[in-house]
Amino acid sequence: MIEGDDLHPVGNVEKMRRGEPLTDADRWPWLEALAQAASRGLAGPEGREGVEGLVLTCSALRRVYRDFLREAMPTELRFIFPIVSSDRLMERVATRSHAFFPPELLASQLASFEQPGAGEPDCLLVDGERDLGAVAEEVMPQLGRL
Repeated sequence: MIEGDDLHPVGNVEKMRRGEPLTDADRWPWLEALAQAASRGLAGPEGREGVEGLVLTCSALRRVYRDFLREAMPTELRFIFPIVSSDRLMERVATRSHAFFPPELLASQLASFEQPGAGEPDCLLVDGERDLGAVAEEVMPQLGRL
């Protein structure tokens, strides 16, 4: 499991703490760090292939970001998108303790989000209004079928 927020460059973290939305230019180094971390994770603890799977959490908001990750990964990738109302998202963001993502940034993320369409068959959209356990129960059996 790799938490994408842990891989943001310091400048990105400082910018978000100030309530400033990230730009594409801010996100590219982060996306490269995600791809590198995932590649290392998939190589296994001793640098050997064969790790069965890896979960990388990140906000791959735009198609171009997802395309970059697809190209950068040494193996097939699957994207899971929990579809959640903006009110529910705001509630979740406002009630979580996060080191650097203030709720005010949610609007900029929603404005950047490009929902996957028919041209992205490796994306699974799920009802994210439910708790994480229910989402995981639904998703796990479907991952191999995408």
